[in-house]
Amino acid sequence: MLEFFWYGCPHCYAIDPLVESWKKTKPAYITFSRVPVMWSEGHRSTARLYYTLESMGKLDQLHGEVFKEIHTNNNPLIATDPNDTAGALRLQAAFLKKFGISEDAFKKASQSFAVETALQRADQLVLRYRIEGVPTFVVNGKYVADVRSAGAPERLLSLVDDLAVQEHKH
Repeated sequence: MLEFFWYGCPHCYAIDPLVESWKKTKPAYITFSRVPVMWSEGHRSTARLYYTLESMGKLDQLHGEVFKEIHTNNNPLIATDPNDTAGALRLQAAFLKKFGISEDAFKKASQSFAVETALQRADQLVLRYRIEGVPTFVVNGKYVADVRSAGAPERLLSLVDDLAVQEHKH
């Protein structure tokens, strides 16, 4: 199962605690991965942050903190000019310093082959599943579920669960 999201999306931020809770109780046969969308350079900057944290083994610890920094502390973690990738890296490095991550380690990891490969794969997945809004879930490569198809944000994860159960039975 894939969750397509963007750190700057208020709907993704609102549903994230539900997703985190669901992850702890989901059936073992469901594999879950997040895929950040990259519709603009600003999106790409926060997607790079996501994959950099993942490559450093810090994603589980800091995923919620990134959302909180953007939505509660009003720090978008991207430069005023979204095309200023160096500025975005500086802002992100300054934020991560609070969690004991050095600027050098962060910058080095953010330019790694693993992060570049993950960004390319995310782009391909967004195109493959024609993701036009977030949060959106894809179940077993077949079903695409979002708040609109679920009818309400709080019903989205139960719809995703139902689709996963249906797929597991086949």
